[in-house]
Amino acid sequence: MKEINITEEDIEDFIITKKDSAYAIAELYTYKWLKMKYNRVIHEGKVFDFYLPKVLLSKEGKDIVVEVKYNHISLSPEQVRELKKLLTRGDTIFYLITNRESNKLRKVDSFKTPMGTFYCYELGLDDLKGYSMVNNNWDKGIDFEKARRLLLRKLKEEGKKEGVRKISRMAHYITALIQLCNGSRASEAVDAFNKWRETGKREVEVRVRKKRYGDYRLVVIPSEVMKYRNTIRYYNQSTSKYKNFIRQNFNFNTHSLRYAFVTHLAGKGVSPQLIAKITHHRKIDMILSYTQQKRADELLRELVG
Repeated sequence: MKEINITEEDIEDFIITKKDSAYAIAELYTYKWLKMKYNRVIHEGKVFDFYLPKVLLSKEGKDIVVEVKYNHISLSPEQVRELKKLLTRGDTIFYLITNRESNKLRKVDSFKTPMGTFYCYELGLDDLKGYSMVNNNWDKGIDFEKARRLLLRKLKEEGKKEGVRKISRMAHYITALIQLCNGSRASEAVDAFNKWRETGKREVEVRVRKKRYGDYRLVVIPSEVMKYRNTIRYYNQSTSKYKNFIRQNFNFNTHSLRYAFVTHLAGKGVSPQLIAKITHHRKIDMILSYTQQKRADELLRELVG
């Protein structure tokens, strides 16, 4: 395991492309790991964004592509498609960097960060076969209504407790309800929570993640949580704290809440086009792939009995 020391020069070279501090730290250390491994400064000093392909540097005729994941090892269908195109050419190396260990992927290195140990996996075409959003724990198959009732019950119980700790826990339950009821990404739900607690407005607009341009979306705060605003008014929510709380206290991750919403709307007969508009998926293919797979699984169960 490598010990990595960050210098002022590294920080000057590095360009943070995400607001979330956990991702920024992980990416900074990954950037330094690449510099140490290949003894080169990455092309233009620009590191990591949500879009693939992202060529970071070239080594002996091969392009190096890196994706950093925090608390999961999932790749979106869009990322998998783009990676398959690149790896098929035979001139690309792809590293998946994550703080989650996997015995199914080929680990080539690891390094320590303030966020814990990160593992470096080199993925090839064979690793991407069957690698999809559904098969890699983006969706735990949670039911929208059951999750909603569970979170509301937890919030109510926490509100009756004493002590300072209850404020942060209530904030996390409220953020989860915001994400679930709007089908938003975790960071979008966090932004909505912070805007709501500051302004008291039930409808807020937040910047859409994974978009190249300044796209904003509407987020509506669930009516059941409005009465708790004064309790959590001064709690500044962060994406890393929220994700960690959900991961440690439930058997699903935050992205499962987003796809519980998608499943819920699909079950009500809402078209994939309209679902994509609400959730701000960049491509309708992701919604179609997900909802069709869910329906195919249900049909198989019905046939088998």
